[in-house]
Amino acid sequence: MQKSSELKIYFAPLQESTDYVYRNAHSKFFGSVDKYFAPYIVRQNDGSIKKSHSRDIQESNNIGYTLVPQILAGNTNDFVFLAKVLQDNGYSEINWNLGCPYPMVTNKGLGAGLLIHPDKIKAILEESLPQISTKVSVKLRTGLTSHDDILKVAMVLKEFPLSDIILHPRFAKQLYKDG
Repeated sequence: MQKSSELKIYFAPLQESTDYVYRNAHSKFFGSVDKYFAPYIVRQNDGSIKKSHSRDIQESNNIGYTLVPQILAGNTNDFVFLAKVLQDNGYSEINWNLGCPYPMVTNKGLGAGLLIHPDKIKAILEESLPQISTKVSVKLRTGLTSHDDILKVAMVLKEFPLSDIILHPRFAKQLYKDG
């Protein structure tokens, strides 16, 4: 991982709120953002992605700024499928969401639910990265129920050529609340 002293400003996603309409307005009126991150997309049971998610990441809807689509994947097949969909749509970087704190996500072993399984994170990265050509960044929390989870996960992540590691300094069970 390359370290830089240059300040970067990233625009974090908020599911169902920061879609392309919001990003376009923000970029037009405020700008100065190095990367906008799209809310995560998932592979549905039928093997597709939602039309609203496809529309949100469509290049023609995201002009004038750098967009990094985010994926939610708990296995290699879903990770590679989503990465290739995004590659085919012209994206050179994706972001793997290991930070979503919501129980309906974490209870399925997705988002921050993977943070208690560093060996699984390692296996997914080992198996997926050779199959894709996009850069991969990771967004994560410090853990699922404890800040201590980050220690083992950090040891795994440093083994891979990730473009960025973005840390939300709460553990998942805190959701978006203080303390």
